[in-house]
Amino acid sequence: MATALFAMSASAEPGSIAKCVQELHTANRLRQAWGELPAQKTETAPIRDLGVQLVRDHVVLDGALLQYAGTNGIELKDVPLPPASIDQPSFDAKFLATLERHNATMLRSVDACLRLTADPQFRRVLNKALATYRDHQRAVDRAYRELLPAT
Repeated sequence: MATALFAMSASAEPGSIAKCVQELHTANRLRQAWGELPAQKTETAPIRDLGVQLVRDHVVLDGALLQYAGTNGIELKDVPLPPASIDQPSFDAKFLATLERHNATMLRSVDACLRLTADPQFRRVLNKALATYRDHQRAVDRAYRELLPAT
């Protein structure tokens, strides 16, 4: 699976809030696409459950983000996403590793966005994003413990 790299600058350049909003919107769309893969690629219950959680959580998170963008006149683009695919064998391990890397990237990006704004409405959306990514990382960690043999 191609991991989209989202790296926000921590500088307060003009339009940086809009850049944060766009980045989060794109990440939400990407993770919704990733969340649909387990239903097609694995029979492993914890991985399938994680996929359902990704779709559900990022639909909700994107809804809050779209509301913020609309209220604040931020126009979002639906940028083309890389194809959401992970080949067999080892789908489960590759899926978890991809999510783990993306969680880390997005936690850093959301933190950088928080440093750019004092807007309480946007900070609420960003804090919800932080909680979502942290929750997903806990789910990845649980799945690793359940599915992969201890070394």
